[in-house]
Amino acid sequence: MSARDTVIGNLVTALQAITAANGYHTTVKKVSKGALAQDVVSENCPFIAVIQGDEKILVHDATHVRFAMDIGVVAYLKGYTSSGMSVTINNLADDIKRLICAPVSLGTYCLDVQIKESGFEISDVKNEARAGIGLEVTYYAPIATF
Repeated sequence: MSARDTVIGNLVTALQAITAANGYHTTVKKVSKGALAQDVVSENCPFIAVIQGDEKILVHDATHVRFAMDIGVVAYLKGYTSSGMSVTINNLADDIKRLICAPVSLGTYCLDVQIKESGFEISDVKNEARAGIGLEVTYYAPIATF
């Protein structure tokens, strides 16, 4: 497994800990690497998808490369009343930010995780909401691993 896949996998695992039993506002049903079909998302709300974005090389030498990778964390809700949807999606977004700021450990390859942006969208017509949190993850990889 590559350093990139290890970091993303560790983020998925960390997000699975968002439960009321662990002191969060929300109990997440499912966390996945990558987007899923809408019907799968609807059946598993509250749902979180971890989506890899752009990656850039920051520095390299003969043995290691340091990268900055954008990761989108997208949370989905469905089935709440309009007034409850706003509170619940904000709570879920806050739960994700709290976990990231704890700080979260994404393994030995991960050097830093920063929240870059966040926002949410509510659709009364579809009775669903989505929150997006943009992360920048700095990590390194030994040259031999890719």
